[in-house]
Amino acid sequence: MVAHNNVLPNVHLHKWWQRHVRVNFSKNIKKKKRRLLREKRRKANGGTPIEKLHPIVHCPTQRYNFRTRLGKGFTFEELKGAGLTPRAAQTIGICYDKRRKNRSEESLTKNVERLLKYKNSLVMIPLKKNKAKKGIGGIPADADKNTIQEFRNKKPLLSIFKKEKNTKPFYETIEVSKIDKEFLAYKTLRRAKLAERRKNRRQQKKDIKFKSKDN
Repeated sequence: MVAHNNVLPNVHLHKWWQRHVRVNFSKNIKKKKRRLLREKRRKANGGTPIEKLHPIVHCPTQRYNFRTRLGKGFTFEELKGAGLTPRAAQTIGICYDKRRKNRSEESLTKNVERLLKYKNSLVMIPLKKNKAKKGIGGIPADADKNTIQEFRNKKPLLSIFKKEKNTKPFYETIEVSKIDKEFLAYKTLRRAKLAERRKNRRQQKKDIKFKSKDN
């Protein structure tokens, strides 16, 4: 667009557009190249996990609570059950979340089993070749040369990082009695909450009256 009282632009410029055309014919070859590079890196790392270990948690809300997904990090109780400290766990690729809480025994046991499975499959490679260190804070001790060589020849364990398959929720049919039909759960809860609120208000009014009398 023209700004202010300037001359209308009329540039006689012809770009050689054929130079600037980009064609992507090598898409499949590049994909294959990336895959081969990943395999090469895995072999070089000696089977070290690429991703960090996350817990299996249930989704929030009533609609999705039967589904499972990967959570942010393991709780202190879960790490304690596996015999690990939070600081030590973070050094071996385990995520720790201090805000998460275990609401059920089932989730705790499932994640402890997950941690133990990961811990048992770990092969600790020493930083210095001749000096093997002992495990601290629940971390396993450094492995021998033979076990490290065997582990490098094997394929990396990927199943540990994947989340479990979501199963359909199980519904059980129960015979409903007359008392159950007459009983209204939502209304009773509302009435109980209202009664508690009124009780607190009455108590507050009483306290105010006593204070005014004392003064």
